[in-house]
Amino acid sequence: MGTIKVALPQIMARYKATAIYKPLYEMLHEWFLEYGYADYAGSDSHDSYMETLYSIEENPGGDLINIWWRLKKKTSNSRITYHLNLEYLGIAVNDVEVAFKDKKMKAQKGELNMFITAWVELDYSDRWDNSPIMKLFLDFFRKRVWKNEMEMHKKLLYEEASKLQGIIKKYFDLYQFIPEKDLFEAEKGYE
Repeated sequence: MGTIKVALPQIMARYKATAIYKPLYEMLHEWFLEYGYADYAGSDSHDSYMETLYSIEENPGGDLINIWWRLKKKTSNSRITYHLNLEYLGIAVNDVEVAFKDKKMKAQKGELNMFITAWVELDYSDRWDNSPIMKLFLDFFRKRVWKNEMEMHKKLLYEEASKLQGIIKKYFDLYQFIPEKDLFEAEKGYE
């Protein structure tokens, strides 16, 4: 089956301090479900198994954590699919106890790198590859007819990947390049 893949630049978020990682993990799972992403088996339920790798390598200086999520999303155009990979890389991660509002809480201390890789896939039918005449027009269709649609989808996917990076950075209170929008309008009336 013929496919065209258009990759986007990789996006990264890095955090090195003490934090609680479990709520971030759960928040990202909910974000993917909210935005319509599913695992490669097609399951988009709360019980879906989005991880393709979950490994913890225990070391004396701290654990090495690898988590890979491989997700896809169908668009309104049946030929176009969004692919999104999220890779967690935790370096020298140790469990620590922190005091928060007079309570002891279990947290993790170490460096967490998150890599977001995305691409748009155009899946055209086998007729283009099997027919000698249509094969001649494939390059024309790819460069002229499908180009604007692919660019639009590329932009939309990049915006979603940037939003994902934004919520990760917001969780860790890091600087965000995307301005936050106010949820509600300012109050009107007399004070």
